[in-house]
Amino acid sequence: MKNSMNIEEIIRKYSNYVYKIISNQMQNELTLEDKEEIISDIFFILWKNQNVIDKNKDLKPYIAGITKNVIKTKLKNCVPKYKNECDIEDFQNILYEEKTVELNIEKAEIFNQLIQEIKKLDNSEYQILINYYYKEKKVKEIAKEFKLSESKVKITLFRIRKKLKKLLKERGM
Repeated sequence: MKNSMNIEEIIRKYSNYVYKIISNQMQNELTLEDKEEIISDIFFILWKNQNVIDKNKDLKPYIAGITKNVIKTKLKNCVPKYKNECDIEDFQNILYEEKTVELNIEKAEIFNQLIQEIKKLDNSEYQILINYYYKEKKVKEIAKEFKLSESKVKITLFRIRKKLKKLLKERGM
């Protein structure tokens, strides 16, 4: 194959990374065997899709995307059974087509850029954004917590979104 990748080296290089993502996502919900099975499935999917992966791009975002999708699919299809009840065929077609692969890599790059820009926000903007989107608090709760009017919180969120959108657009995303 002209586009083949050294899968053994990739497994050696990224196994701990994948294991860490699984552990962070699932914490104590999976056994070691379940985690190992997911890792195997991830590298199988990677191997199966090697001809559509751009070898010039970093594999980390792609691998992270596969990992999160495999975990989500495995849980959706197998909960609460987990053990040996699922087959690789349940999720082997994840990210199979070239467009999907590129789209997921692109989304990961946008997400990483977004995170970098969010980290640059001033503390009050950062706290409002995190409370609204990450902690899923209502505008009313945030306003009360920060002693602001609800309209001030809404305006701040609007301005943050506008600023982030502009920065991402400037970077061609």
